[in-house]
Amino acid sequence: MTQGHRAEEAAVTLQADGGVAVLTLNQPSRRNAIDPSMRLAPDAALRSIRRDQTVRAVVQTGAGGSFCAGGDIGSMRDREQG
Repeated sequence: MTQGHRAEEAAVTLQADGGVAVLTLNQPSRRNAIDPSMRLAPDAALRSIRRDQTVRAVVQTGAGGSFCAGGDIGSMRDREQG
């Protein structure tokens, strides 16, 4: 199962196996910085997890070498100017 939609890659991926769900922030080229699309994607993934009664634990991780660099300053600046 994949949550979040971007043309080049999913912002967040979700995989469940054996009662464990792994939610991965999936923008390693940006060190998984949170932009507007990535801000909403984990909510949708967590709603999906809540409906799956076989999931007993959730692991949140980041793709690449970073968990999350924090907020994407560039997208914040773009929002203020737009």
